[in-house]
Amino acid sequence: MKIKLCLLCLCCLLLTGCYNYNELNTLAIATGMSINYKDDHYEVSLLIANSKQAQVSSKEGESQSIVYEGKGSTISEALREIDIISPKSIYIGHLSFIVVSESLAKAGLIDSLDYLLRDPESIKRFYLIMARNAEAKDILEIVSPLESFPAQSISTAISFSRESQAVTSTIPYSSFVENLVKKGAEPILATIELKGNAKKGKSEESLQNTTPKAYLQLSNLALFKKDKLVHVTNEEESKGINVINNNIGELLLNCYCSGGKAEIEVQNLKTSRKVIIQEGKPRILVKVKGKGSLQESTCKLDLEKEETILSLEEKANEEVKRLMEKAVAVTKKFETDSFGFGNLIYKFHPKVFKDLQKNWNEEGFKKLDIAYDVDIRLEFKGSTESGIKEN
Repeated sequence: MKIKLCLLCLCCLLLTGCYNYNELNTLAIATGMSINYKDDHYEVSLLIANSKQAQVSSKEGESQSIVYEGKGSTISEALREIDIISPKSIYIGHLSFIVVSESLAKAGLIDSLDYLLRDPESIKRFYLIMARNAEAKDILEIVSPLESFPAQSISTAISFSRESQAVTSTIPYSSFVENLVKKGAEPILATIELKGNAKKGKSEESLQNTTPKAYLQLSNLALFKKDKLVHVTNEEESKGINVINNNIGELLLNCYCSGGKAEIEVQNLKTSRKVIIQEGKPRILVKVKGKGSLQESTCKLDLEKEETILSLEEKANEEVKRLMEKAVAVTKKFETDSFGFGNLIYKFHPKVFKDLQKNWNEEGFKKLDIAYDVDIRLEFKGSTESGIKEN
């Protein structure tokens, strides 16, 4: 009996396999996707890694991708049209990002998100980003002088931007969907703009110039109410949103003082949010802490004096608070809780939120009292105690 069981187990091991196995050389690996909605049809473009071109090309910076486009009443139908065009089977398991058009964002992303959620090949870890003042397809086609593959250029920029710039943010697809479905929160998206001549920027001849004919620039945050775009913020509003959401690596602050202004770089910025119930009503306390360093100064400052440092710290605290207040003001204006304050109340005080959730954005969030506690400490003044103006 034991021998039969062993033979049976051995047979099971020998008979296992992958039913959907494909050779790598039969796949067209999509690294980027754009989605637009026009005339009741989806226009889908895929950025395909051109492996053959990559093997034969030796020119540094040469584009090694190709873009296929399909159209259909659904995204599945548009992708099937691309499958007919492509000599290889399309594989979207390695998508780095998806660019959606502004018009699609205004109409609503729910149908597009549904396809991506159901597709078994999709890994759900790609970035979601919105094209602004440009066609989503054009974003895929701009060649970069610093990266061989356009997908690498965009993905690297998105990842790096959070650490070096406070105006944008990294929004994975899964995070967008999470904020879309959970109570008391609304999603946001980073935007990307095309600068320069789009037609010339698509040509590889553009790489031969010292100045690119076109380039891509990550821009401010887009506010959504449910799955629909309601507003694109300005730079200061974007910074304030990222500060409150604890989504900043570095933040540059311009503090005006006598004779000019001082630029302070804040690092290790940490934000915590707390719900306080007062007389049965929720109140949010936002605490911000960080360490700052003086990067540049055109002011007449004597940095050897303690009161000078305290004055700069006070100005930095006031500036951070001002950015947060602007962010809250614009989100309340468009009635969209981009901070998830409602969800915070729901987690810690569900009974209180129960009475507010029906009209949270329109009533609860707009009337929500928010207090700020900012503590920025200036710890590095540079290699000189006094500026050139004082010498």
